Order: sequence, then C-alpha cells, then structure tokens
Amino acid sequence: MYEDLEQIAQLKFSKEMNAIAEQTRLSVQEAKNHFAAITGAGIRSGQHEASLARLRIAGTERMGRALFDIWVDLITKRNGKISRADVDFVAHKIEQFVGAQRSNLRKVFSLERGGAVPSLIQEADNRMHALAAGTRRDLEIMAREYEVFPRACFKNRSRPFGGPHKCLEIRSQRFPGIKVVNI
Repeated sequence: MYEDLEQIAQLKFSKEMNAIAEQTRLSVQEAKNHFAAITGAGIRSGQHEASLARLRIAGTERMGRALFDIWVDLITKRNGKISRADVDFVAHKIEQFVGAQRSNLRKVFSLERGGAVPSLIQEADNRMHALAAGTRRDLEIMAREYEVFPRACFKNRSRPFGGPHKCLEIRSQRFPGIKVVNI
C-alpha cells in the first residue's frame, strides 16, 4: 500500500537526517569549545556532559519529527487525508525509529566518559517515548478530523480569487512543522 512512497520517504529522510546530524554535531562541538574556553582545562563536569547529551537527544527528536512530517506530507499528497490505516503505518515507522534511537543514544552516552549516567538514559527514554506518543496522538487527531469533517476537504475546490482550498490544517505545539495540505 505504501511501497510507492517508501523510496521517496527514504530519500527525503536521509537528506533531512544528514542535515540534522550535522547541525547536532556542530552544536555539540560548539558547546565543547565554549566549555573549554571557560574552564581553560580539558576537565569536563557532569553538568557539561548532561548538556551535551541533551543536545544529542534534541537532535534525535528533530529527526523523528522530520520522519513524521515526511510521511504525513507524502500520504496527504497522495490521498488528501490521513486514514486509520495511515495512523498505524506512520506510528509504526516512528516507533521503529524511536526504538533504534534509544539504543543508539545509550551507546553514545556509554562511550562518553566511560559510562552512561542512568538519569540521562532515563531522560532519553522518556523523550523518545513522548515523541512516539505525540506523533500517534497527532495522527489520530488528523484521522478523526477527516472522519468528522470529510466534506470540508472538498468544499469550494475551485475558488475564483485564490489558490486551492486549504484542508486538514492541524496545529500542534509539539510539532509546529506540520504543513497545510492543499488539494
């Protein structure tokens, strides 16, 4: 059902992932340089290590949101809506990503300073869980809105003084990058 979109999604996500990874790497390096300039020594504190870990977690969250945005955009371009089947499919993609990133973050944290700090691992797990839960919630909202207002998407399809009718506009504080779908 989604095979035709899979390759497009992978290419787009790879591009986004590379950009976000580079931004995160630069942010971590900048934070390390800033700390070294302040302390004058190469000794790192636990607080500094925690801030570096949080930069990495934030980068991973941005990647997850990018994956979410890509799939929502592709499916709504093709179908004009997010259906119940789409909710499960996209949520599963995000959950797979989150599971892999939990393991990845644990490895990265254990390599830093020779051992992972349990509170940082717990924070990473919590934030990854929140990402998966938040995306599923937003997908459910999209699907339910279409079920309740199906005609809103097709009403006024051609407007004399403007572009296409705007449909399925979802606003979310957690995911502000969700786009308006035009059909």
